[in-house]
Amino acid sequence: MDCLLSGMTFFAQEDTGEIRRQLWEQDGEVLWRRLAELDPQAASAIHPANKKRVIRALEVVLSSGETMTQRAARQLATESPYEVTKICLDYADREILRARCDRRVDEMMAHGLLDEVENLLRRPGLRESTAFQSIGYKELAAYLDGAMPLDRAVEDIKTATKKYAKRQRTWFKRDGAALWYCRDHVDGQAIIDDLRQRNLL
Repeated sequence: MDCLLSGMTFFAQEDTGEIRRQLWEQDGEVLWRRLAELDPQAASAIHPANKKRVIRALEVVLSSGETMTQRAARQLATESPYEVTKICLDYADREILRARCDRRVDEMMAHGLLDEVENLLRRPGLRESTAFQSIGYKELAAYLDGAMPLDRAVEDIKTATKKYAKRQRTWFKRDGAALWYCRDHVDGQAIIDDLRQRNLL
C-alpha cells in the first residue's frame, strides 16, 4: 500500500525462473559475496544467511542489469499523484478481533485452502517463492510434508494471523494522519456520517 500511495513505480516482472533455480543450487555465502561485488549497498543491508533476499537482489541485477539500489532510488524519486485519506477500522475489545481472526481461518479451511496448497506444491519451484511463505501456505505445507498434524497446523495459522493483525495495527498507528474507528463502538453509518462532516465524502 505504501508503494502505491507514495507513487513508487512498479517495474515489469522479469522472468527469472531459470536464474533463480541456478542460484538456489549455490552456497549462500558465495552468493552474498557475489552480491557484494554487484550491489554493495544491497549486500550491506542483507544478512549473508538470508539466502532468499540475497537471491532476489541477484535476480534483479542479473536479469535487468539494474541493481536493487538503483531501482529503489528511482522509485523514491517519484512523487505520489494521490490525495490520500487513510481510514482504519479497529476493535477496542481485542477478544472480538481475535475471534474474527480465528473465524477467518476456519472459513478459509472450509473453502478449500488445504486443496489449494496441495495443488500449488505440485508446481516446480513454487515452494521456494516468497509468496509461498505466506500465512496458511507454509503451515499447511508442513502438514502435507508430515511434519505436524492438521489441527496443529490450523492452530499455528490462527496464531500467526493474530500476530499479523497486531503488527498491522502497530504499523498503522504510526501514521498520525489516519482516522481510526472502533467497530464495536460505532456502526458503519456513524462512520460515514463522520466522514461527511469532515468533507471526506
